[in-house]
Amino acid sequence: MTKYSCEIICHERCKGVLTHRDDSELSKRIEKTLSDIRGNAFIGSYIKRTLWPPPYKGLDNLYVIKLGKRHRLLYSVIIEKCKRFATIHDFLSHSEYDRLFGYHT
Repeated sequence: MTKYSCEIICHERCKGVLTHRDDSELSKRIEKTLSDIRGNAFIGSYIKRTLWPPPYKGLDNLYVIKLGKRHRLLYSVIIEKCKRFATIHDFLSHSEYDRLFGYHT
């Protein structure tokens, strides 16, 4: 375990997508990304607070990881009693992510 390793917690709205496993390329990417996050909670790109849409305003931090060209994973890192948790908030298509953050594609 490294000093940046953590446990993964999935928000209810994305739990089904993230726990479903098959042989698809997306499932393999998700599994690798979750493994990468477990090894280093800060592997994603930090999103500046001024860019956060309303559903995320109450969080302490927000990170995004690109899952190929079509999908994005949004998560935050929580530290409690020297233990680190990555809470997965959303698994979105690229267009859903762009809409949520007000980007035009």
